[in-house]
Order: sequence, then C-alpha cells, then structure tokens
Amino acid sequence: MLEDRSNQRAGRRRHAVVIAIAAVLSGLSMQVRASAQHADTLGSGPSLSNELTATQARAAAGDADSQYALAAMYEGGNGVERDQAQAIYWYRKAALQGQAAAQYNLGLIYGLGRGMARDQGAAASWYRKAADQGIAAAQNNLAIMYSQGIGIARDDAEAVGWYQKAAAQGLAAAQSNLGAMYASGSGVPRNIGEAIRWYRRASEQGYPGAQNNLGVLYSQGVDIARNWQTAFRWFRKAADQGYAPAQVNLGNLYLMGRGVPQDDGSAVSLYRSAAEQGYHPGQINLGNMYRVGRGVKQDSAQAAYWYGKAAEQAAKNGQDSQEDGTPLGP
Repeated sequence: MLEDRSNQRAGRRRHAVVIAIAAVLSGLSMQVRASAQHADTLGSGPSLSNELTATQARAAAGDADSQYALAAMYEGGNGVERDQAQAIYWYRKAALQGQAAAQYNLGLIYGLGRGMARDQGAAASWYRKAADQGIAAAQNNLAIMYSQGIGIARDDAEAVGWYQKAAAQGLAAAQSNLGAMYASGSGVPRNIGEAIRWYRRASEQGYPGAQNNLGVLYSQGVDIARNWQTAFRWFRKAADQGYAPAQVNLGNLYLMGRGVPQDDGSAVSLYRSAAEQGYHPGQINLGNMYRVGRGVKQDSAQAAYWYGKAAEQAAKNGQDSQEDGTPLGP
C-alpha cells in the first residue's frame, strides 16, 4: 500500500483488501469466544464429566442451546476429544432449530471448509439466518459476501445495509468496512466525512484496519486536507498492533520523510516485520531495500530471497508480485 497512489482504482483495491481481512478476523474471533464461553462453565474433574453427560442428554433430547454447547465443546476439544464431524453434526441440529450462534458457526464452517467441502453459497445462507436474528458478526460476514460477490450475486447496496446493521451494534470490523464503502462510493454516494466517522468509531475500539485506513485517507489528501503527521499517528497505532499493511505504510513514511524525520533503518525494520508475516508488499519493499542498500548492507542474495517470497505469496493470492511495492530506482 502506497500513500502516494491516490487514484480511485488503487483506493478501491486497498479498501477491498481491508474488508477481506476483516471477514476473517471477525469470524474467527467470535467462534473462539463461543467455544471459550462453554469451556468456562464446565469446571474440571468430576464436575466436568457430570456437566458433559448432562449436556449430551439435553442435546439428545432436542434442546437447541445444549446442542450448540455440545458442538462448541467438540470443536474446541473442551472436555471431549476434538471432533469436527461431531461439531458439525450438533451445530446443524441446533441451527435447524433456529439457534442463531449455531447458524453463524455453521456458516463459518462452510465458508472456511472446516471438516467439509467449502461451500460459499451454503455459508451465505447460514449467515443470513443468523443475521436475521441480529448476530452482528453474521451481518458483517454476509455484507462481505455481497460486497465481493462470494456465494451470492454482488450487490453493494445490500452489503451497505448489512454493514449498517452490524455497525450500529458496535462491531468494529463492520464499522471499518462501512467506512470503506463510503470512501470508495460503493453502494452509497462517496462521502469521505462519513468514511472518517465510521473509521474513527472502529479505531476508538482499537481496530487496526480502520486505523490504517484513516492513515491512508490523510496521506492521500483526497477530499480532505493532506496531513502527514495525522497519517503517521494512525499508521503507528495500527503498526504497533502488528498490522502488516500499516507497518508497510508507516515504513513508507519513514522512507520518504513524510510526517517524520527520514529514517531508512526504521523503514527496513517495519518492512521486515510485515514481510515476516507473509505480507507481500512488505516482502517486495524489503527486497528493494536490500537491492539498493538502503538501511541495510546491499545484498543481492537477500533481495532475491524476499522477491521470491513475495512471488510465492502473490501466487497464492492471485496478485501481481510487483503491485504495491515502493519503487526505489535502479
């Protein structure tokens, strides 16, 4: 991600990437919380065994909440041996009775292909059922599928509607994604003021994708006064959380001396942190620094190594390995 690329096509691409990342984060985090909640109530030793037996009995008798609890136990290996097939079986039992959290987790399982063939259409269907019952993470993930045309026909306006529902419940990922829709004019008229408002609400919750996106807006200076110091501050907040796109963007500011004294060493350190997470723009930029010897000793072998890593990552993602790298000259 380069702050100097201010055309709308590049902007839309950046925001699309952030939305995709949010889909993974919001989904996984909710699933972990669901499993942990039941683990906390199980106790240990004899009490664990007694609670498991009671949960199994209630689930077998048709109690939807117990079916969901049992599925979460099997999925997380809480009190029982981890068994994804059993988790799917009991999630489905609960979901068919309208248990919203089970519907959401079943959507995740279909979407990620955990223990079954990936089926994005089925994932969207289960997300919708949970979303209709007010599960914010399901609303966010359903919106992502509409905005990217995954499993259902692309419909940006429908995506915005679901993002709004989840954002109104305070889900930071949805607030950030709604900001991205306003920033790119997807499904709503382009409105940078609204984009900033939603990015800030997510940022105040510590959501790094939104913090990074605020940095992008202030560094681009499109429909808003460019402010390198403000961009630096937001990139730093996200980078300090280990968010790779922000680490690259912050590295770019150090590289060019925008909003901060020019410092090749700091740029290299940030690029390296992003590169080691498998983020291909960081790998490209780190390779560039080794190639020309900025912030590190010139090393063609290291440059080739990082370019190779970037090519591997780009092949996985279907991206051009040179896209978004910082050009440093011959």
